[in-house]
Amino acid sequence: MRRLCHSPGLPKGGVLNTPRARGPHNRSTHSDNHADVLQLCALALALLLAPVASGQILEGQIVLPDTLGPLNGPYCLAWDGNPAHPRLYIGGVPGCESTGVIVADAITCKRLARIPTNTPNALCLVPSHGKLYVAKAGRDSVVVVDCATNLITSTVHTASIVRVMQYNRQNDRLYSGGSSISVIDCSADTLLHTIPVPASVFALDSIHNRLYVGRNGPLSVIDCTTDSVVVVLPEIGSAGTLSFNPTAEKVYASSNDTLYSIRTGDDSIVARLSFSGLAPVMTCDPQRNRIYCAYATHWASIDCVGDTVTRTTGTGVTPGFLASNVTRDRLYVFGDYTDAVTIYDASTGQALRNVMLDGVPSGGSWSPDLNRLYCLPSSATNLLSVVDGTADDVTGILPLKMAAGSISLDTVHNRLYFMYGSSACGCIGVADCSRNVVTSYAYAGEYPAAMCYDPNNDRLYWGTGSSMIVYDCSTNTVAGSLKTSGDAQKARLHLGLNKLYVYAVDTLGSPVIEVIDCNEDSVVRLVALPGELRFLFLVPEDHTLWCLGASHVTVIDCLRDSMVADAIDHLGSIDDACVCREDRKIYTSDGQVIDMDNPAHVESVPFWASRFCYVPSAHKLYGCVNYSGHPPGNSLCRAIDTRTNVLTDSFWLGRQTSGMCLDHTGNYIYCTGYEVNVLLIIDTRADSVLTMFDLPSSTFGPPLLNRTTNRVYPSGSGNPIPVVRDSMLIGLEELKSETRSTRICPTLVSRSVPLHSTRTAELYDASGRKAAALRPGPNDISRLAPGVYFVRSEPSAASHQPSAVTKVVVTQ
Repeated sequence: MRRLCHSPGLPKGGVLNTPRARGPHNRSTHSDNHADVLQLCALALALLLAPVASGQILEGQIVLPDTLGPLNGPYCLAWDGNPAHPRLYIGGVPGCESTGVIVADAITCKRLARIPTNTPNALCLVPSHGKLYVAKAGRDSVVVVDCATNLITSTVHTASIVRVMQYNRQNDRLYSGGSSISVIDCSADTLLHTIPVPASVFALDSIHNRLYVGRNGPLSVIDCTTDSVVVVLPEIGSAGTLSFNPTAEKVYASSNDTLYSIRTGDDSIVARLSFSGLAPVMTCDPQRNRIYCAYATHWASIDCVGDTVTRTTGTGVTPGFLASNVTRDRLYVFGDYTDAVTIYDASTGQALRNVMLDGVPSGGSWSPDLNRLYCLPSSATNLLSVVDGTADDVTGILPLKMAAGSISLDTVHNRLYFMYGSSACGCIGVADCSRNVVTSYAYAGEYPAAMCYDPNNDRLYWGTGSSMIVYDCSTNTVAGSLKTSGDAQKARLHLGLNKLYVYAVDTLGSPVIEVIDCNEDSVVRLVALPGELRFLFLVPEDHTLWCLGASHVTVIDCLRDSMVADAIDHLGSIDDACVCREDRKIYTSDGQVIDMDNPAHVESVPFWASRFCYVPSAHKLYGCVNYSGHPPGNSLCRAIDTRTNVLTDSFWLGRQTSGMCLDHTGNYIYCTGYEVNVLLIIDTRADSVLTMFDLPSSTFGPPLLNRTTNRVYPSGSGNPIPVVRDSMLIGLEELKSETRSTRICPTLVSRSVPLHSTRTAELYDASGRKAAALRPGPNDISRLAPGVYFVRSEPSAASHQPSAVTKVVVTQ
């Protein structure tokens, strides 16, 4: 059968019939060839005779989104409104590495530091002293932090576990409430008094120097001069929230379905307003002498002069948070279970616009000094969103707890690129694989997708919205953006042609392939597809791009960027597909086999799976089928001979499988599991599970293999990203000779030769025949036969040195 777009002059073996290269370097390198081959053979025999043992170890982990690590909800927040020193302090429950408070710039949202305070219940900032007070969860103490150094300076032991704090600048005291109230002197950070009154919510009357205390019981009033209870209001029980209006000199308390108005001069109840479904949510506008409260699916505006309701506005959802922008007479409303902030004209009740957030907010804080609304995420979401009070739009995003959605490797600089975020906003991060630390991250607009690294120009491409972002990895800056027809969903790079093929769906719902010339970073061709795409495969040796959908198998010629084959076929709902280049077949998860030389010819075989892994050297395809059941579930792995389509073996894995990849030797398959913190290793020579070990987080994507360093990174693993090292061939690595200083890093390679140079080179086999031309970056040599090869790199014209020759052993 005829091959599609087969490279002219390239036979099946992948070796060009070119004259034998001559020169002094060929003669010198052949002289020690036999000795090295004997060493390799002897070591390989020793490894085969040695007892079977796992050489895979969990070497380390990369903490996301930066070196400060994650922060999990629920969260608490404090801010410093001084424009000269704007800071955010976000407390959260334990992350994977450490706990405490993250410090960030309140304007740029850049994370600055982590304060190891353990899990905080509440935060309170005292700007006059430059101190942050952190109430520890489960501890009867308050930690004092110096905001200039972000260091803990002291700990004040309290009478009970503190859940709410209020600073009183008139007497420079901090009131810490729990099952009782502990009064702390902020100048000396010592405990002054204990008031035997439980507290869950505070409101400070700064005019009369009194503290109103809500609890599971009657409302209490404390005289802050003597720190004693002077009034108890038994009618107001279990106040959910309190708000002080200094203009009206009143405190408003919500209790059950009644909003109480308390005149602070004599602590008398002057009004009672009934609301059905009154929520414990209030905010005050002292400039217009108003109080806003929420009930059912409405918010109400109350004139504090006569305590009358002047306006009610329906929201369609139950309001969970209210904030008043006094300067612009705006009201910000969070709705329960909605990922948006609705902005109202507070005087007319007109809804002006919706601002989309990363997820459902759990609360927020309005800073009048910074003119910003800080929206705390719920424990299930990831980003703290910042709404600008002038533009009424999201002006910043602060990542707290992120999961790496996709990762890409840069083997030239040994970097790992990862993306994380949600449908509203995302980030791109860069990790140094030699140190397993994140070196930088940047916001990428909407959730980044279709990420691909190009070693030819050292650039990273990712889709966001209807654009492809071009990121210069050498300078860590955005080099530009390319407009696409629609949201980019998948991308494949043809390294030899330096073209990027992007699958997108345009505004009319039509699927297309965008062809990007990476030399010029421009869209050069648009190829319309006959139907929706499920899988996109690039076969560079054939210069073909395979597009698999539910009803079509489409083949695109990458040399001409035009469709050369379009076969109508009902593949059904496929979960996975695998290209077996050596056998010229494509297998799909629903048991279909596509002939790569005749796409219209599709056979059905009794071999279906949700995940695949192909072993070219053995002509075997492994497929896993997950079975639900009592935890942890199970997965059946079966192996098929891809030459005959005959089932050769089957065995159970013990865990449900979410992703598979082959290691650099071809002897082991790495398997990640659904929602389990384990990595399984399959021995392809014995068709059995070799080992299983724990990971720091659960996984849901396929592992990514760095063939240069023999490290494996399970994708979709949340936070942190595990780093798994394969040390089975440490002995072979020690055979590297003096050629270690050349620009070809590894001596042993399998499917790719990385060229760490700005100039081209040539690859010769042991007989002196030219096997391939090498370009800077990784070079696919998967079609070459195992054996000894030599890389001959051309020197620069100014060096006047002979060309360098490096020995490379292709192991499979």
